Amino acid sequence: MQTTSMRFGYRNPKHFYPSNTTFRQPISTIHVIIAFYIGIMNSIEHENRNVYMEPIKKNHFIVTLLFITFAIGSSYAQGLLDGFMRGKGQLVTALSYSHESYDTYFVGMNKTQNENLGTIKTNSVNFFAAGGLTDYLDVVVSLPYIETQATQGFWSDQKDFQDISLFLKGRFFEKDFSEKGKLSMIGAIGVITPLSDYIADAPVSIGSQSTQLEGRFIAQYRTALGLFVAGQLGYSKRGNVDIDRELEVSVPDAWDYIVRAGGSYKKLYADAWFQHQNSRNGSNIGPGVPFPSNEIDFSRIGFTLYHPIPKMENFGVALSTGFTLSGKNIGKSDRITASLIYNFSVSNTQP
Repeated sequence: MQTTSMRFGYRNPKHFYPSNTTFRQPISTIHVIIAFYIGIMNSIEHENRNVYMEPIKKNHFIVTLLFITFAIGSSYAQGLLDGFMRGKGQLVTALSYSHESYDTYFVGMNKTQNENLGTIKTNSVNFFAAGGLTDYLDVVVSLPYIETQATQGFWSDQKDFQDISLFLKGRFFEKDFSEKGKLSMIGAIGVITPLSDYIADAPVSIGSQSTQLEGRFIAQYRTALGLFVAGQLGYSKRGNVDIDRELEVSVPDAWDYIVRAGGSYKKLYADAWFQHQNSRNGSNIGPGVPFPSNEIDFSRIGFTLYHPIPKMENFGVALSTGFTLSGKNIGKSDRITASLIYNFSVSNTQP
């Protein structure tokens, strides 16, 4: 799954492709939405319920990460997966709105600004859904609509549906440590592919047009108090893209890891996360000229809050933020996301 591609260039488009360019590794300096978080809790309180059963069995809160990422493909999908399973017949949907902006970006690892672009602003709407096919197998889908613009220069705004993400996520190991907690291990495989013919090689773009295959491994430990810590490792295999001037460009593969910790107290859910992505090789942005062979790396942190809507059964709202700490050939962006979440069942069996 995870965005708008910000490419920083001269005012004259012919300067985008320097004569010494090697058409090998990818590009994408991308602002994407991705959806972010869902923490849903069925918190009907029963008398004499013990502490262990409350957070793990009855709350059954689900964290669906919709956090923003900027490197198309690998990042986008990363935010769609978490260490919780829905359960057979249980579904969650989320409609999210995100705003992201930056005026500083990394050329290689050096921070700079570009007066020909000014501030890059991205607004996104994302639809997310996850459902339990069995107690051990979930299907996850996400579809973002993205609009991005530069405040300076003559570059046209870009807006369209971006890439659809489809994943299967399965739990293959679970160990219950009595009243201390529970350890789960999950594997996932998915595909991310463009839904529209958006422009991939413009200074301001919503994506890279690359179809990607992604595999992920997640390990999560939940305590009896409703706290959890999770680690996630993923690899994205990215396909070549055809751009204008009949050029086929190779987009670099990438790996990433995510560390997340959080928990629930009564009806409130909160978490914090750290994400790092590293692309395999690739070039740096030239003298103001990016290209789909650029290596895109980054480190980010973010936070999430979720609460059910009073007197509206199965509905909740989430607010999340994300910040780029450092990177390579990417914008130093801040993002905020608001989500409306609906949790429901198509089965007689409740989680």
